[in-house]
Amino acid sequence: MPGKDPGLLTPMLVMSTTLVIALISLIAIGWPPGGSRSSQSARPAPATSPVPEITLPDLNNHLVRLGGTAPAVLLLISGCTCDTLVDATIAGVAPTVTVVKILNVAPLDRPQAPTGAQTPPPQAPPTQTPPAQASPRHVLTLLDPRRSVRAAVPTLIGGMDPSAILLDSAGTIIRVVPAALTVDAFAADLPRLVP
Repeated sequence: MPGKDPGLLTPMLVMSTTLVIALISLIAIGWPPGGSRSSQSARPAPATSPVPEITLPDLNNHLVRLGGTAPAVLLLISGCTCDTLVDATIAGVAPTVTVVKILNVAPLDRPQAPTGAQTPPPQAPPTQTPPAQASPRHVLTLLDPRRSVRAAVPTLIGGMDPSAILLDSAGTIIRVVPAALTVDAFAADLPRLVP
């Protein structure tokens, strides 16, 4: 062929083929097993895994160890108050089960009184005691701004939906629900939390 050097055609063909094979290999490495990225979140957590050794602050900045809340339903809440989910969970658990709301927010800094300012005297406690039915079951609110609980439970990594972790009385995870939009997602397992 006039004007074309056949000596460059073969090396260009080899380089192009190599480039296509390298791209296909990179895609194959990054693709999850089973072909669907959503199938990873449906994988259940091991039935006998212990709760992660994580300590989180409550609303008063007191540290609470997650394992110390068992038996419990840990509700990981991101971007919503999820009052319906929390209320339905409280109504569905036995009185000995703790419902723990884990919010992905940082503790608020409490304003300090200016130096030399007088603090008001403490208020006297109310003289009226609330009726017995007004006392709620054991409910805790913990703060997890670094999402350390989600990071410690493989099926929750990267998730943003409200999630639930069910702990039996020994502090063992019996179920992880990555998308707990209603209590129906885990209601059948609530009796398993207490012996």
